[in-house]
Amino acid sequence: FLIELFKRCQEIGIHTALDTTGYVRWDKLKQILSCTDLVLLDIKHIDPAVHRELTGLDNTIILENARKIAKSGKPVWIRYPLVPGCNDSEQNISATGEFVLSLGLKQIDILPYHRLGKGKYERLDMEYPLPNAQSYSEHQIEQIKARLEKLGLEVRVA
Repeated sequence: FLIELFKRCQEIGIHTALDTTGYVRWDKLKQILSCTDLVLLDIKHIDPAVHRELTGLDNTIILENARKIAKSGKPVWIRYPLVPGCNDSEQNISATGEFVLSLGLKQIDILPYHRLGKGKYERLDMEYPLPNAQSYSEHQIEQIKARLEKLGLEVRVA
């Protein structure tokens, strides 16, 4: 469905963007890339064990797909969703930045955790998965941004 939709969008001049975790077989991803103008790819954690602990999935396929997408020449924006105490250690921030640079990319978007979804969970009578997590202060975001910029990356905060 998505391939057909993207093809038709491109035929009539509508820009296509694939927002993905990258957790998909390469043969499937390659098919959709043929009709995708831009890829938005989330990197949640560099360490496979920690990634598995946080998400339930290994990140090997995600990181390999990131490499393949970058090599394809397809425009890709790496997005780094920051979650306090989960993936915001100095080591992971640096490793994520270095990984982005290893792809030949110069930009990263950081997506700081916020508590805006908490009310939705409550209305759905669901337990909020991060009840004690606090939103980042502006100062904390600036520090993280500065660390990534020091590596040579352009950093956008979304």
